Amino acid sequence: MTKTKFLELINFLQKNHKVYGPVLDRANRLLVREIKKTEHLVLDGRLTHYSFKNLFLPDCEPLFDYDHQKLKEPNYSYEKRAIVGMTISDLKALELYDQVFAKDPYYQERKRQTLVIGYGIASKKSYSEELIYVQQFEENILEHIKFDIFLELNSDKTDKIFNGSNLIFVGSEEGMKVLDGFGYKNYDKIEYVGPIKEEGLDRTMMAINDKMKKSYTKKIWENIGKRCIECGQCTLVCPTCYCFRIDDEPSLDRSKGKRVRCWDACMYHEFSEISGKTRLLKNTEQRMWFWFYHKFVRIPEKYKIPGCVKCGRCSRVCPVDIDFMKVLQDVLKS
Repeated sequence: MTKTKFLELINFLQKNHKVYGPVLDRANRLLVREIKKTEHLVLDGRLTHYSFKNLFLPDCEPLFDYDHQKLKEPNYSYEKRAIVGMTISDLKALELYDQVFAKDPYYQERKRQTLVIGYGIASKKSYSEELIYVQQFEENILEHIKFDIFLELNSDKTDKIFNGSNLIFVGSEEGMKVLDGFGYKNYDKIEYVGPIKEEGLDRTMMAINDKMKKSYTKKIWENIGKRCIECGQCTLVCPTCYCFRIDDEPSLDRSKGKRVRCWDACMYHEFSEISGKTRLLKNTEQRMWFWFYHKFVRIPEKYKIPGCVKCGRCSRVCPVDIDFMKVLQDVLKS
């Protein structure tokens, strides 16, 4: 599929879907926004500044209204959307959401109304040294991630991405239906076989899991605790952070109000607060260790998939330049 044909596909989708994807803002950051004009869509191998999380799990979402002792039925009616430009790491994070929110009607209905279009770059080299998350395309990777349509980008003789011969894959009946309706038949179908490859979970992830469980190297967490300012930016951009809190918001009439679900993060002091103003995570050192333990121990053990997709967003946004991959290397050496 050529670039021109792909943009025609986006125009075709806009007839019945709101289309979202990576666009550049005035500060030259790549953000996920609604695509008004197809020429604004940017697929060049870079990750978006924030992940796609907000489209599946809104930062604040009303769950229901209450009036005295009566609850107003929640509205599960969501608009049809197409999300374009999810990278392999973002698609892996979506697999985690599917498991964590498997019984959540809000998430499930929103996901059901969403067409997911991912992409990857088939190249033997990274297009920029700083783009550590540009992953070389592998034939067997697509059968371990969920998507409706996947675009494999190739470069032309000038090494310009998206100007070469690009391949299209479908991973669902809905994806096939869309391409057939568009009148494009030259695609390959991928059968999803589950998130775990034949060789098992990522060996590095399992090694970190073992280290985190068996030892607490105080020096590592003391050092990082002294630097971290608890701004929470790492959790905001992380595609696998899904923690939330529940807020009850009464109206002026105390018998009425609503219940809201909002993002929360273990980097915030109130996150671990229980009755009596007691905080289970008492300092920055403990909060940072808790965050890593959740990613590399609790998530892999409960859901059998990594709690980190190696996108590197956390390190990119940290205002005090904490290199989280370096922290993991220190954990492995401890």
